[in-house]
Amino acid sequence: MKSTFSPRSTPTPSTNRDIFTRDLSGELIDMNDPEFERIKEIILETIRLTSELNSGHHSAERVRELFSQIIGKEVDCTLGLSRLFMWILAKILRWAKISL
Repeated sequence: MKSTFSPRSTPTPSTNRDIFTRDLSGELIDMNDPEFERIKEIILETIRLTSELNSGHHSAERVRELFSQIIGKEVDCTLGLSRLFMWILAKILRWAKISL
C-alpha cells in the first residue's frame, strides 16, 4: 500500500523524549522523525478499526470491542454508541446538496 503521508521539508529537532510523549504534549511531530513510523502504524490501524465500526450494523458488544481498540482502553457495558446523528446529518447534507 502506497503511503498517503508526505514528508515535511524541515526535520524536527532531536529530543530524548518518546514520540508519544512529545505528541501528547502538543509538540508538532515531523513525518521525517525516526520514530514517526510508530505513530503511522497507530493511525492506519485506527482508520481500519473506524472503517469496520462504520461499515454496518454491529452488536453492542462488538461496538464496545472496536471502540475499546480505537481508544486503547476497555469500555464497560454502560457505553452506548449510536450512529443515529451521523445518519441524520448525512441525510440532511444530501438533501441540502440536492435541493441547492
